[in-house]
Amino acid sequence: MKTLITLSLLIATLLPNIMAQQVTFQSYMSTTKWAESVTLNGNLLNESSADVFDIPVADVLPGTNIIEFTSMPNNVNGVTSLDLVLIRRAMIDIAPLMAEGVIPADFDKSGYIGVNDLAMIASNILAISTDVENAFIHPSVDVASLDPFDFGTDVYKFEFQGEDLATTNFVFDVFIHGDVNMSALFAPEENEIEVRESNVNVVMDDMHLVEGLTYEIPFSMESEKNIEAFQFGASLEGVTINDIQLENFSQRLETNISDETLKMLMVSDEASDVVQGFISLTADRDGLLSEFISQEQSFNDEIVFDDLSTTGMEIEFRTVSSVGDLSVDEVVLSPNPTSENITISFPEITTATKLYISNAQGQLVTSKIVEGSFATIQRDELTTSGLYIVTIEQEGQKIQKKFIVL
Repeated sequence: MKTLITLSLLIATLLPNIMAQQVTFQSYMSTTKWAESVTLNGNLLNESSADVFDIPVADVLPGTNIIEFTSMPNNVNGVTSLDLVLIRRAMIDIAPLMAEGVIPADFDKSGYIGVNDLAMIASNILAISTDVENAFIHPSVDVASLDPFDFGTDVYKFEFQGEDLATTNFVFDVFIHGDVNMSALFAPEENEIEVRESNVNVVMDDMHLVEGLTYEIPFSMESEKNIEAFQFGASLEGVTINDIQLENFSQRLETNISDETLKMLMVSDEASDVVQGFISLTADRDGLLSEFISQEQSFNDEIVFDDLSTTGMEIEFRTVSSVGDLSVDEVVLSPNPTSENITISFPEITTATKLYISNAQGQLVTSKIVEGSFATIQRDELTTSGLYIVTIEQEGQKIQKKFIVL
């Protein structure tokens, strides 16, 4: 298969009694409309029926004529982190692009494939820049003969001489911007994202967050194969993302973060079977992490392995196991607010309970190891009035509550 879609401009032999030629789009994705408009020498052509545009013979000039297309807006179908991996491998001479991938890899229409194409595709995937047309529509070329680093810019419009109209068969090909591996062909329907079975989890501990506090939430992705790239989206509610970092310096992360969504994109210099990092966030209210972060349904989550196979991803909130299953309600602070000492009560376990007191800035004020079911914090240990956070840790499970010192 040479292209995702092939369309033809079929202009029959000019006869004296024929007043118009037709531009006809032929596609086996019949529900998809690629051309928003077609012009001849800057003049719009009339769409006489679905995907059929009339060329009045009287509008054809005796000299040079130019046919141009304006394609529909890009819904990013088929453009994923796998395409970035393919372009990057070609640029550093690991593996050449397939002939069909050369033209869509030239995302910026510069006439060659360069770093800017990688940057623009990444920006498009992350919805930082979305004003991209859907398709390259241009005359048929022998793509196998193209030099991917210098194939010229004249392939984006078509010129012909008026006197050649009657004897020339005009054939045009369509390529989707950035869809180097042409996976848009397998999208379910127009304007729908590709669907992949999810075989990899983004794992986070479902910890309890306290309003106003900032946390570094570890996350990890593990696989039986080495991970070379991924893209992942999450919906946010009641939490502010401050920063995201990966632990492996050979893995570069790009993000698009708003009040409502988090989108991440990574292409690694050195593939690994484990991706680890952390998300720095501030809670706008009390609650479990799983109440703040959920899967972004409109984003095409994808893992790319070093063998170029792909799979989807899902969030897995892991409950930290604990003997006795400690809950927030079982931790009691009394009195609260307090102007004197404060007693912290909690379920008794067979091993020691760890207790940490931090101020509103997250600085540790005091810590204790407690045998039993309660601890008393003296007022003189709490140096100033204000908000404090107590962290109770039992058998690896952490619970946080806040109290006020008057």
